[in-house]
Amino acid sequence: MDDLVERNDLYYKRFTDIPFTGLVNQGTLQGTLIKGIPQEIWISYYENGQPEWKGRFFRGEKSGLFTFYDIQGRSESKEDHTSELEKNWVGFIIQKVFSANVTKFIGLEHQLYLEAKAYLDEVKPRWRTIIDNNEKDHFFREILKSLPDRSSERNLRFNELFTKVSKYLGSAKCLKRYEYKCEDGRLIRNILEEMVKEQQEKLGKHSQDDLENKREYLDKSDLWLGDSATITGERQEFFKGWAKLAFHLISICLRPIMIIISKLIRTKKLDRSD
Repeated sequence: MDDLVERNDLYYKRFTDIPFTGLVNQGTLQGTLIKGIPQEIWISYYENGQPEWKGRFFRGEKSGLFTFYDIQGRSESKEDHTSELEKNWVGFIIQKVFSANVTKFIGLEHQLYLEAKAYLDEVKPRWRTIIDNNEKDHFFREILKSLPDRSSERNLRFNELFTKVSKYLGSAKCLKRYEYKCEDGRLIRNILEEMVKEQQEKLGKHSQDDLENKREYLDKSDLWLGDSATITGERQEFFKGWAKLAFHLISICLRPIMIIISKLIRTKKLDRSD
């Protein structure tokens, strides 16, 4: 990089004040600069011509796997780097272009969750009548066998979404619109998974993972079950129902007592009149 100089973390061609854009191929270092900032794949070589390290940059930040080699060119170690700048940028593009697709997938996941939850709620009454632990263990194994499990469909739909997103992020169309393209499938998959989880929380939706500890779910009281958005309403209805029942029982118990008291008062009045 003898023809370049560094000023304030930017690289310039000598005797210019414009950050350099173009390929760098000087001696043992090769890569790309965009507006003076390292971008895309960079490779450093030993003096004998063997690679020393290879890795990718996003706006000057290391991103993804960096591979290091010994002097014979054999892979020696790897480092995994996450560029927060790139992570945020990819998330922004996915949100802009595929928001409806992500929401649709979240709806599918929530439906799968509801199917599994409905089955567990259905077997709960019988589960609570069992006291013997061995019998419970046997019944729980039967529950798992019959539990609606459409995880293969979930994986298929997610892979379809991932393929669609990856194809766009690596396309000339994305490059033209956002001046960026990404072919790091692992990075895209991780960001997509995180985005799905974040959106699920915002929308109050669930996935089958929320029923991971199924035995604990079966042991829970119905009062505390349900989607977070409806728990408060269910509790209010529960307590309201108990209040009505308690009032009704108290009324039934007090009625004979009130009749007896009323008769005693009448009897006393008759005695006084005599």
